[in-house]
Amino acid sequence: MANDVLVDGVKLKELVATFNQEQTEDSLIAVLKYLKDSEVLIAFNPILNNLEDVSIFTDADEGEYIDPDQEFEAEYLLLEDGDQVVLPIFTDEESASDNEEYDLFGMHFLDILDIAQNLEVNGIVLNPYGEQFYLDKEGFDVFEDEALAE
Repeated sequence: MANDVLVDGVKLKELVATFNQEQTEDSLIAVLKYLKDSEVLIAFNPILNNLEDVSIFTDADEGEYIDPDQEFEAEYLLLEDGDQVVLPIFTDEESASDNEEYDLFGMHFLDILDIAQNLEVNGIVLNPYGEQFYLDKEGFDVFEDEALAE
């Protein structure tokens, strides 16, 4: 299964490419299982209201992921396509190269699901600027399914 930290996102990219080519239930389950245990990148600009907010981001060492138990406000990168609004996430910095206005932060995918539940979005899209994978908000509960357990 996925490492605690996605170093370069290669495996997840391969699984998504396989799913996009085959469109089978097995390839979909493979993506969902891997994604469920993955650390991915999310683009946002933190809203720093006080010194405590600043320390959430400055106390972490380079390459560390944000503690999901820390509460903070943020302006998230959202992409619009007609009346659809999605929260983009990325396997690696290269996949986010078209994003220049927002900072990238590593977070566990399930923590990002929690964020997306509280945003007015239609879903999440992995690597929207390349070989992408879309997960509709109505399908978020699939990650509670026992079929995705190891």
